[in-house]
Amino acid sequence: MVDETDRRLQSALSSHQEGELDAAERHYRALLDSHPGHADALHLLGVLCHQTGRDDEAARLIGQALEQQPDNADFHCNLATVYKSMDQADDAIRSYLRALELAPEFAEAHNNLGGLYHQTYRYRQAIHHYQTAIALHGQHPELYCNLAAAFCDIGQLDDAEKMARHALELSPQNGLVQATLG
Repeated sequence: MVDETDRRLQSALSSHQEGELDAAERHYRALLDSHPGHADALHLLGVLCHQTGRDDEAARLIGQALEQQPDNADFHCNLATVYKSMDQADDAIRSYLRALELAPEFAEAHNNLGGLYHQTYRYRQAIHHYQTAIALHGQHPELYCNLAAAFCDIGQLDDAEKMARHALELSPQNGLVQATLG
């Protein structure tokens, strides 16, 4: 049986997923009024704040969620995304690494960390995390495009072309994939 708190969280999450962000925020805040330490509500409200450009509040809320559930890899990954948006690369890297410490097979965290390493010119580390993401969840052309770009940036053009061609095999009509191969 679903209790009232779970029902309220599900209602907020449904609004959030449907893009009704004002309604979702009202639902999350109402739930937090009655259950101030509700980790999922704190986390999801933090995600919503990030989506609406309020990264300081997002980091605070997700941080509060992590106080309740310090071993939640999803929370760490989303906090890293907020830090990245705030141009706090070192904090973002620490949060992605913590997420991966908790969930080593978290392909999204590997890809996101690879992207951050790539963005900060740490190509070897980027390549490692892109390759790990591919090994874990290799059917996404975006992963191969990311790896191709990193190979290209270090001058490994044959490897870059192989990755771009593989991405094209997975998604022949994808404009990003076609541009990567070009």
